[in-house]
Order: sequence, then C-alpha cells, then structure tokens
Amino acid sequence: MIGCMLGMLIAGQEAGGWVYVTPGVPLEVRDSASPSGEVIWMFEAGAQLNDVRSMPELGYTQVILSSGEAGWVMSDRLSFREPDQNSMDESSMAQPDRAPDQLQLDIAATQTELNVIRQALLSSTRMDEERQHLRETIERLEAEQARAQARWYATNGDQKQFWFALGAATGVLGLLLGLLAHHTRFLERYRG
Repeated sequence: MIGCMLGMLIAGQEAGGWVYVTPGVPLEVRDSASPSGEVIWMFEAGAQLNDVRSMPELGYTQVILSSGEAGWVMSDRLSFREPDQNSMDESSMAQPDRAPDQLQLDIAATQTELNVIRQALLSSTRMDEERQHLRETIERLEAEQARAQARWYATNGDQKQFWFALGAATGVLGLLLGLLAHHTRFLERYRG
C-alpha cells in the first residue's frame, strides 16, 4: 500500500493520503514550485498534510492548505511514515547532511526571508510613526479649531456689543430729539 502510494506520488498523480513533514527545519510552503516562490506558510516537523501531488522533475509536491489555497513544498522533506516523538526531539539538534549547493540555496532563501521580515518591521515602524504624526496633526488642528471658535465667539460677542451700543445710542438720541422737539414747540407756543 505504501509502495503504491509512493509510486503514485512519484508519478505525479494525486496520492490522496497523509504525508508528514520530516524532522528538521520548518518546511516552507511556496506559491510556486521554485525556491524563488513567495513563502505563504510554514509547517513544523511532524505536520500532517493531505491532498498532495508530486512533481518529481521539479522536486516539489503540491499541498492544499486548510484555507483551500494550494502551495508547493520540497518533496524530499515529506514522508509517508509518521515520525516518532524521539526523532522529532532529536531533529532540533541534528540536521541531515546536505550538499553545499543546497546549503547555499537554503542560506539565500533564509536571507531573503530575513529581508522580508526586516521590510515588514520597517513598514510597521513607519506606519507607527505615520500614525503618531497623524495624531499630532489632529491634536494641532483641534487646538487651532478651538482657538478659531473662541475668536469667532469673541468677535461675534464684540459685534453684539457694538450693535447693542449703537441701538442704545440711537434710542437715547431719539429720546433727546423727541424731548428737544417737544421743548422747542413748547417754547414757540409760550413766546408766541
């Protein structure tokens, strides 16, 4: 049965069974069957994967993530046997011997991932700085709005006082003119 499943996996057909991530460094799931593909997920050693299709000429196997998204992993990191806990514990200390070319590819991939993480961190830092700048701008604009509103109320209050004083002066002037006119008529009648 295992031989049949392995044969199907190697032939590039869908196996439809379980495969496991072998002990070692976390297994990267890429968006294409290439070391330059973008890493979209990581599986720890011992992770159980389903719905696989192998592409032996590429050295990659297609897996389906729980989200339904398809990804590609290195075929040499998969096994049909579930790893025992002892090998999982030892895997963190002992890495399998790899060819210098493969190590160079792994180093380049790790450096790329590190650069992506650094960029994400810088982007996050820049976003935090931009958020802080926007908060300060909002605070400054709110203070400016409060000052403008206070000036408007003060100006509006001054205008009200001006119109009140003008109205009062007009009223007093009218009263005086009225009294003066009345007094002038009274004097004209008295003299005349």
